[in-house]
Amino acid sequence: MTNGMTILDWTQFAVLIVVAAFFGIRFVQGWFNPNMSLSGETERRAGEDNCDDLAISITITKGGIGSITLKGAVVRATWLDGGVATELSGLTRLPIKKSTKSADEIPWDGKKPLNLSPGTSSTWSCHVKVPDEHVCTIQVVIYGRQKLDFGFSQWRASLISLPVSTLRPSP
Repeated sequence: MTNGMTILDWTQFAVLIVVAAFFGIRFVQGWFNPNMSLSGETERRAGEDNCDDLAISITITKGGIGSITLKGAVVRATWLDGGVATELSGLTRLPIKKSTKSADEIPWDGKKPLNLSPGTSSTWSCHVKVPDEHVCTIQVVIYGRQKLDFGFSQWRASLISLPVSTLRPSP
């Protein structure tokens, strides 16, 4: 038995260092983060009392790497001298049982967070009232985590909503 390392031992050690460096670099670069994309649409209609009704729809498309447990989704609409924030509802898993036979039996107040698996897509919407003469900036943040992940991941989107009055042609 010899005390020194053989060429095979040195080669295995070098391969181990290269593989560890490869995965370490990928980890630092975010290759193991869950990939997801956001897209959104707005629809604005004239309302009452100098306010417009603004409907915001956000579509989340989960990429092919890992599933994600959604923890929250916040929408903020801001204009020149104000703003309003609300949450997108429906990010919870509904406790539907095999015995559920009709829509009346579905408990719509889920408690557990919703999981998005790779390749799935979901759309959530909300409604806010905004001043009728102002351009609105809509910011969305979705946050969640991957299993065995110690931190939260977040995805953001931004939309613009023009006043209804600027969309109508002048007489």
